[in-house]
Amino acid sequence: MKFYDSIIKKRPKDVTFLKKYYKDGFMGKKVTYEIYSTKNKEIALKFLEEKKVDKPLYYIIVDTPEGSFGRDIDGIYQER
Repeated sequence: MKFYDSIIKKRPKDVTFLKKYYKDGFMGKKVTYEIYSTKNKEIALKFLEEKKVDKPLYYIIVDTPEGSFGRDIDGIYQER
């Protein structure tokens, strides 16, 4: 099973995977983004609490009507 497959199987049904992409970051380091969407903040935060990020420059973002919330190596945050 590939890493990507394990992400899909563990995702709650009320959170939709949108895309995963990479960007060149500071000093040529690769930045990874996983983007999801869901219907409200509560579901987004619960989803992010269950996810672990143990690499720098790796971001999990969940878009909701109430704003976007993310998780990185430092924890959970709301995007501005």
